[in-house]
Amino acid sequence: MEDQVVTTFETSQQIPEDNSIQPALTMDSTSPKLSDALQEEATAGLDISSQESQEISAAEPAEAAREVMEAVRSLVDEMQSLRQDFETKLQYDETKALQVKNLHEELKVHKEDLHFHILRPVFMDLINMYDDMSKSIESASGKAEDAPGQMIHNLEIFREAIEEILRRNGVETVVSEDDLFQASRQRSLRAVVTNDPALDKRIARRVRKGFVYENKLLRPEMVETYRYVSVSI
Repeated sequence: MEDQVVTTFETSQQIPEDNSIQPALTMDSTSPKLSDALQEEATAGLDISSQESQEISAAEPAEAAREVMEAVRSLVDEMQSLRQDFETKLQYDETKALQVKNLHEELKVHKEDLHFHILRPVFMDLINMYDDMSKSIESASGKAEDAPGQMIHNLEIFREAIEEILRRNGVETVVSEDDLFQASRQRSLRAVVTNDPALDKRIARRVRKGFVYENKLLRPEMVETYRYVSVSI
């Protein structure tokens, strides 16, 4: 009996029951399948990554083209805006230049009128003095026996001096070369009756010179004109 117990005890000591070995053996038997599954999963992941990379690569040119088009549109808009601003500025400058030109013309006219209104009284006094000298010379010439020649000569010199003063200040004499009467630049002092129709409104005698200052008439030329009167028989 004791021998049987000992043998049983020894047997139990030699072959112990270890449950941990079985799972290890099971794990080793399923490892090839697990490797294949992992490999397939990895391959699928690589395929997905490759497909995504291809999609991204295909989308990159389209996105770049879109960005370029947006940049071009933005540049065109800016150019149009600059052009509009430039045209507006140009129109403003043209309007401003026109206003300045008009103001300059108005100032010029005002200045000329101001000079004319200031100088006209002085000119008219000199012209009246010139006329007085002419009348004195004519009167003295008609009475040569009473008026010495030296006095007439002095009056003529004085009259020429007045005319020279007027000329230096821009006043010119007006003497029409045409014998036809011009109402805009001449004044008729007396009408000389004639029966010749060809002489009607013709100048019979020039009495006084006319004077102008910068195309403005100071005093018209004084003349005598013919007036035709038919003679009845």
